Amino acid sequence: MNIRQRLLLKLGSLIQEAERSWSLSKLRSCGSSVRIDRRVFIWPEEQLDVGNNVDINGYTTIYAGGGVRISDNVLIAANCVITSVSHPTAADQRRQLVLSPVELLDNCWIGANSVILPGVTIGKNSIVAAGSVVTASIPDNCICAGIPAKIVRNLNSIEGSSCTP
Repeated sequence: MNIRQRLLLKLGSLIQEAERSWSLSKLRSCGSSVRIDRRVFIWPEEQLDVGNNVDINGYTTIYAGGGVRISDNVLIAANCVITSVSHPTAADQRRQLVLSPVELLDNCWIGANSVILPGVTIGKNSIVAAGSVVTASIPDNCICAGIPAKIVRNLNSIEGSSCTP
């Protein structure tokens, strides 16, 4: 690789970093060590709170109109949809919006191609299996899977945990 190619490569990476920083600055709040792939779609950015050490992979869509809070150490795989916006079920009201916040608590992991619907909280240390559709909140220390997602395993070996399959 000659010097010209090296300079162009470096310039391209600097431009990508500047674009990434610009988009992070539009979020309502953003912690440190956050990596949001440039192919992630977030709208509106001003309704998204992101904690520290968060990783959001490509082709994920976040509709944050009702508020989305992503806590620390959260992993979101590729092709996920997280939405805090819905519509009423009554036919004459479907053009209206229903806003209901979504929370992804500390250290949770959202598997590829998962959908998180409005009003859902994913508990601390919980895992959403790939391809799941989460329609109701998931407690701490659980694995959920399926359409709709159901709790399939307790990650906590302590007796009396609130996570019961």
